[in-house]
Amino acid sequence: MRFRSTGCRLQKEMKFGYSSKKNDQYILKLIKSNKYIIDSNKGTIFSVQKKRMIGSYDFYGYLVMGIILYKKLRQLKIHRIIWIAKNGVPPAGLVVDHINRKRDDNRIVNLRLFNAIENGQNNKNVKLTKKIAEKIREEYAQENTSYRKLGRKYHVSYGPILQIIKQKIWK
Repeated sequence: MRFRSTGCRLQKEMKFGYSSKKNDQYILKLIKSNKYIIDSNKGTIFSVQKKRMIGSYDFYGYLVMGIILYKKLRQLKIHRIIWIAKNGVPPAGLVVDHINRKRDDNRIVNLRLFNAIENGQNNKNVKLTKKIAEKIREEYAQENTSYRKLGRKYHVSYGPILQIIKQKIWK
């Protein structure tokens, strides 16, 4: 479930400790499955079966991985998986926070537990701004590039790039 406004997101964080208990159960099963090698020092997850690193960017700029559990696709945040693999499930009301504010730096030394409300107020590292959106539109118009390439460059999924180019957001 995606939340667009920070207020709704904070309410979910307060109620479920950012990730629901179910997601934490999925993460624990994933860790025990031995299908992945989780390197908490590097902040990476390696798929033994696919023989490659796992992770793609979500709408908010976090690295996530998709797994199928009980015939449903689940999207799990990599930083939370790494925290749980190293330190166990965080207590309710606490979220895993990136110390240096870089959402794709998932090394264990860069992760800490933080109160959900304080974490929401502390978020000054917004991925996309109006200036960046204008830059994205210029690059798309001038160069023959794809939404995905622009998404990788600006560390977001191709969805927000598409919305920026179609002028649905950051008009």
